[in-house]
Formats: sequence, structure tokens, C-alpha cells
Amino acid sequence: MSIRIPAGAVVTAPAVPTGPVDEQPEGYYATDAQVAALKKALSDAGVDAGSYDEVVVQWLARWDWAIVATIASWLHRAAARPAPQAPTAEPDAVPAEPITVHHVSRLSLQVTDAERFEELSPTVATPAPDTAEDGTP
Repeated sequence: MSIRIPAGAVVTAPAVPTGPVDEQPEGYYATDAQVAALKKALSDAGVDAGSYDEVVVQWLARWDWAIVATIASWLHRAAARPAPQAPTAEPDAVPAEPITVHHVSRLSLQVTDAERFEELSPTVATPAPDTAEDGTP
């Protein structure tokens, strides 16, 4: 059974939950009212709907109100969320003398692998040379 809305009648969107949906939304609304709820949610979220979006809206509007209301609620809550802000540097977080940071970086690059090995393994004995300093074995 379908309910026909007279041509030219104004269909208002039913109220949609504004917060997390913890219980199944109750009620029954005609397909046109559910279409209006979904279109309002998309519009409020700033979504430009294309022709296939319209097909999907028409398809979704044939589902139970609980499904339509929950999806519309997601859109409304996502649109109401503040846009992420670009991170900004705190005045005190920027080093006063960037050259100091560069200087430290340069010094850390001068440490050789052998020096790192010696720092990490101070107990490793250095092998004895094959020959003495005077050249004798």
C-alpha cells in the first residue's frame, strides 16, 4: 500500500535525531517525507547531490524510518562538527636561535659509525695487530 501525496503539496522533513542514536527511532513517514529528510541532511552538510545521488536517496527513502533517520542523523552530526584547523606554532615553541638547532644537527652528523660502536660496546676488546710496531711478527 502506498500513500499518494497530492501534487503541489509541501512535504516537510520529519525531525531527525541530533545526537548519537542509542535506540531505534520510532515512527512511520511516507517516502516523500523521508526523501525530504535525506535531501535536507545532504543540503545542510553542504553536499552537492548528483543524479545518481538522487537515485540512492530515492532507494534509501523506501527503507524503514529508523534507517533513514539514523543515516540523516550521521550527516547532520558530521556537518555540525567544526572543520579541522591547520596547526599553528606556539610563539614559545619556535626556537629563538635556529642556528643552534642546525649546529647540534651538524655535530650529531659528525659522529662516525666507529664512534657509535665504541659508545655502545665499551667492553669489546680491540684485536691485537698482526705485527708489532717495529714490524716484527
